Amino acid sequence: MKKNYTVVGFIGRSNVGQMSARLAIELDKMFSNVNIRCLPALSGDASPAKDKFFEDDGIIVIDGCKLRCISKTLKNYGLGDKIVRHYVLDEDFQIEKTPGLNYDEDVFNKVLEKIANDLRKLE
Repeated sequence: MKKNYTVVGFIGRSNVGQMSARLAIELDKMFSNVNIRCLPALSGDASPAKDKFFEDDGIIVIDGCKLRCISKTLKNYGLGDKIVRHYVLDEDFQIEKTPGLNYDEDVFNKVLEKIANDLRKLE
């Protein structure tokens, strides 16, 4: 049976924040067993959206920067052990974090390709 995975990206007001969110969207489109989940559902105790984090087989985290807001939030809710892949865009892909909503599309595509190739190993 195919495993199901949560993917979590987050929109921030920086290039890596924007990329994080869009990467999650594109991965959801590319993989039938990878689904975006609502991170605020955890703190809002909003079931059934909150429950999906616990029901899925693993969590893929795309933190934009070294602050690691997503992974820290998941760990605070007891989900740290469910993280099967963790990417930090500024560190893992040497992307300089800059303020604003724009990012380099070519860099985005290269990062998406690398992450997608990695996730194919999970299938």
